[in-house]
Amino acid sequence: MTGSLTNKDYVKLCGDGTFRLLREDWNVLTLGCLSKHHAPGERDHWECFRTTFSPWLFAVTNKESEATYSLLFQSALRVPAKLQPGWDLRAACKQYHADWHAGEERARATVLTSSLRVGDWARFTG
Repeated sequence: MTGSLTNKDYVKLCGDGTFRLLREDWNVLTLGCLSKHHAPGERDHWECFRTTFSPWLFAVTNKESEATYSLLFQSALRVPAKLQPGWDLRAACKQYHADWHAGEERARATVLTSSLRVGDWARFTG
C-alpha cells in the first residue's frame, strides 16, 4: 500500500457503510485512501486535480456502530505494519473523509487519533 503513496506522512482515508448489498440488512463497510492526480475529466475534459478513491479494506457487519468501526480501523492499522514495518498509519492519517455516522466518528476519534474528520460535501449540503 505505501509504495504507491506519494506522501506517507499525510494520508487521507475515506470510509463508508453501504446497506442493502447483502441479505438480512447486513452492511458492507469500506475503507480506502484518497489520492490526487492531474488529469482531464471524463465529461468536462478540463485539466485539473482530481481525487481517486482506492479501496483496500472491507468488512461485513450486522450494524454500523462504534464497535464495528473500531474493529475496522484497528485492522487497518495492522495492514501497513505488516507490509512496511515502522510505518504508522495512526500517525500518518491526517484526514478521515466520511458521512456523519455517530459511531464511525467516535471510533475515528478513538483509533485514528491524528486525523481530522472531513465531511462529505453532498451530505453536508443536504
